[in-house]
Amino acid sequence: MTDRSVVAVTGASSGIGQATALAFAAAGWNVACGARRLDRLEEVVDRARSTGAVALSEKLDVTAPDSVSSFFEAVLATFGRLDAVVCNAGTAVPGTIAALEASDILRVIETNLVGSALCAQAAVRHFLRTETPGDVVFVSSDSVEKPFPSMVPYVASKAGLEHLAVGLRAELMGTGIRVSTVRLGPTLTEFGTDWDMDAAVELMRMWKRHAVMPSRAVLDVEAPALAIVGIVSAPRGTEYRLVSIGPTTVDEAEEPERGEA
Repeated sequence: MTDRSVVAVTGASSGIGQATALAFAAAGWNVACGARRLDRLEEVVDRARSTGAVALSEKLDVTAPDSVSSFFEAVLATFGRLDAVVCNAGTAVPGTIAALEASDILRVIETNLVGSALCAQAAVRHFLRTETPGDVVFVSSDSVEKPFPSMVPYVASKAGLEHLAVGLRAELMGTGIRVSTVRLGPTLTEFGTDWDMDAAVELMRMWKRHAVMPSRAVLDVEAPALAIVGIVSAPRGTEYRLVSIGPTTVDEAEEPERGEA
């Protein structure tokens, strides 16, 4: 059991999830970190513990209901409580609908939408059972506002995620449970590092032509992490329903070349 508030963060082995877990630890929360890469999670947990937090690393595949159940059971067994969940785990496979494999489409939808729904379900069931006025935070993308070609399953999954949040908020009205969505612009993470480099470069050129990513400006992962901590830490009676965060756009001529500070 712990007197500190407890947050569960999915996709916590790198990028936004890692930064979010560490930001919560620095803010005085205990953190449960879930992801498939357990070796990477251990590094995150070690850093969280250095702040004085109690931290848990637990293998988690958000697309597998049994894995989701086991993760939340481990969280409650370790901490005896849960106050917030950040549904951050996500993936993308670039390519046109005509060119993608069916397995790629399924993996994106199952990870980004179904996985988030399963994790939110597990947390909400606990909040309702224990009458905890908890928080559910979904991590979305500003691609839902723009026609990102060659990323249609990803965009569709994030659009579905935002509608999931709206519907869930309506279901939970009067319970004290808050549901928030953080819609992010381009953010510097490991996202897409496993893509074919030539294909990724062509994708960026295409998005620039379509004016969906006109600038190379990106967010650091600390920006959304701090925003998520702020959302969950807001006084009761206040609910951040949709928070859109993006980098300050700069003219192409003002941007540093790749490799410059």
